[in-house]
Amino acid sequence: MNYKKYILLFGFLLLNLVSFSQKKQYDIRKKGFITLPFEYKNDFIIIKATINKWLPMKFIYDTGAQNTIFTEKVIFDLLGVPKTKKFTILGSDQKTELIAYLALGLHFDFQSIVVPYYNVLVLEEDYFNFKEVNGIDVQGILGADLFRSFVVKIDYSKALITLYNPEYYYKKFHKKEWIDIEVISNRPYITTTTKLENDTIIQTKYLIDTGASLPLLINTDTHPLLSIPKKCIPGHIGTGLGGFLEGYTGRIKEINLGPYVFNNVITNFQQSTNALDSFPSYSRNGIIGNQILNRFTVTIDFSKKKIHLKPNRHFKDKFEYDKSGLILIGSGKSLRSISVQYIVPDSPADKNDFQKGDILLSINYFSTRFFSLSDITRKLAKREGKKVRIKIKRGEQTIVKRIVLKELI
Repeated sequence: MNYKKYILLFGFLLLNLVSFSQKKQYDIRKKGFITLPFEYKNDFIIIKATINKWLPMKFIYDTGAQNTIFTEKVIFDLLGVPKTKKFTILGSDQKTELIAYLALGLHFDFQSIVVPYYNVLVLEEDYFNFKEVNGIDVQGILGADLFRSFVVKIDYSKALITLYNPEYYYKKFHKKEWIDIEVISNRPYITTTTKLENDTIIQTKYLIDTGASLPLLINTDTHPLLSIPKKCIPGHIGTGLGGFLEGYTGRIKEINLGPYVFNNVITNFQQSTNALDSFPSYSRNGIIGNQILNRFTVTIDFSKKKIHLKPNRHFKDKFEYDKSGLILIGSGKSLRSISVQYIVPDSPADKNDFQKGDILLSINYFSTRFFSLSDITRKLAKREGKKVRIKIKRGEQTIVKRIVLKELI
């Protein structure tokens, strides 16, 4: 594959976006700082915005994305905004070629803040398939470039993002202890240490990615000592632009974030995805996602290249993982039709003859219509040995199955 072509395309796209970003004008209607409420669902930060003063849309706030992306072209086309240059970009699996277009000069209104001249990428197709896989109705991704001129505080407990004028912020909060980070193409990276299952300690560099619902992802071929643990599960480890990502799910012994230490962390292991960073020199060993970040109030100063982490009430929560072996997706009205997408080999679900396409009707006598996809996922991550009654629909049949939850990793 001609990676040089994609590097040039990304570079050209970046130059276009940067040139127009200089025209941004932020109308801050509150002196010194403004707050944006968000919905935290299925470990994603979801922000509402009105586009071109009339079209309401929902976006994932993603510090791991360089630029803002509209994932649903059909909805974007309602705006009647012309799309200019066409680009070919690589999907998250480094294999799938995706088509995107550049759209210029959109007006974003977040109620508290207005961005009047903002440029976005529009995908030709909904490669993300986000609704079904994650059970969330969103139309795009807000990239890290959008708020990079502010000090950005993400309070997961209160579901608020606060954007500070840097001068105002340091007058009020200048005594905080900061951790140094790198900022490359608007995205924050942190260097830390990771202890593997064999007690090997490695210095690692991770992308701080609020667009990732996982705790931690390690690219195994970015360091000779990084390896997949013996106890792990092969298969789907998540979804990205282009579809499902394949790899392994296991645990690491320890990761340090400044003065804070996490043990026995659920971790996805995958071949390198450095192509996501557009340029090979932006090497990283993996991604830190929301299931670690949501244990803090996170403050990022992109200009000074620093991050502050303040533990919240979830700091000491255990890292739980599904104990059924069912990988589920949502569809239908309100995404409340939950069906089986994948079954982990040798898991309780596998031994009880669940099949891909089975539709879940109830769990422990409660209809799945009353639960979101994340609600059901949490129920299937309860303590080992817990018995769960699941009623399913398979074709015209209604079947009741009983499984006993078991630690898989």
